[in-house]
Amino acid sequence: MYASTGTSISGSSLRGPANYSGDDSGVVDQATNGVRWYYFFPGINGSNSVGYMAVRRRNAGESWPQTAVWKISQMAQYPVSE
Repeated sequence: MYASTGTSISGSSLRGPANYSGDDSGVVDQATNGVRWYYFFPGINGSNSVGYMAVRRRNAGESWPQTAVWKISQMAQYPVSE
């Protein structure tokens, strides 16, 4: 899943989507940080300059575990001057 924010967030403060709804409005992060996750990349711009991707793993043929661990990494950065 994908998210974008206005600032760089360390991986420890992002925990991944709280649920797995396919709604286009996104789902909140498990941590209370205001980040929303989407099944599509919402894009980056001057206001939301950092993009993240969250992935999880399961064995073939198994259901997603309720406590799936998300691996999160920064995948995009909008060019901004400081």
